[in-house]
Formats: sequence, structure tokens, C-alpha cells
Amino acid sequence: MRAEIHVPIALARRLGFALEGLRSERYRVVGSEVVTYVLGTVGVRVLTGDRSSRWVSARAVSVPRGYEVILSDALIKELGVVLIKPRSGLWRFVDEEKTRGSEEPAYWVE
Repeated sequence: MRAEIHVPIALARRLGFALEGLRSERYRVVGSEVVTYVLGTVGVRVLTGDRSSRWVSARAVSVPRGYEVILSDALIKELGVVLIKPRSGLWRFVDEEKTRGSEEPAYWVE
């Protein structure tokens, strides 16, 4: 499994991705298929108030009608993030004991 980040089209525009002529791929998800658009390779890191993770190279794709940034399991692992209680938003860096809370969600709607 590769490190991948799903970037909504509205955010991809804001970040300056060229959106014309993108290559598409089909993904199998929960009993159906979706089309994704391959944006390219990007650097990703986790930045908190008191530290940051290392930069990780990830494949950026966009799913039509998606409005949230989604990180693949492989990217989460490479960033050194451990999910403690995902539904409650609790996590930590792999090399610490400090429990952290998620930021408020951001929705990228056109």
C-alpha cells in the first residue's frame, strides 16, 4: 500500500494544482467503484503547536464530490501518527506518550 492523500478539488485549486488533462483511475470502495484524478506527488507533514513530523512523499489524488482531506493508512504510519480513539479524535506521535486531540474539521466545497 502506498502513502496517499485525497485532496478535494476545491482545495487542489486553492493550492495551485493544474487540473486540466488529469489522468483518472478507478478505485474499488465498499461495494462499488469511484473515479479518482491523479494530481501528482506532494510532501506532507503533521504540524502541531509544539512539534512537527518529518516530511513524507505521498501520491495526491482527488475524488469528485469529496470535501475532506483523507490520509491513507500507509501515509498515517509514515507520518509517525498513532490513532488512539479515532472517533473521539485522539492520537499521538509514535515516539511520545502525550495524547493529542484533532483540529476542527475543514470542508472544501466548491
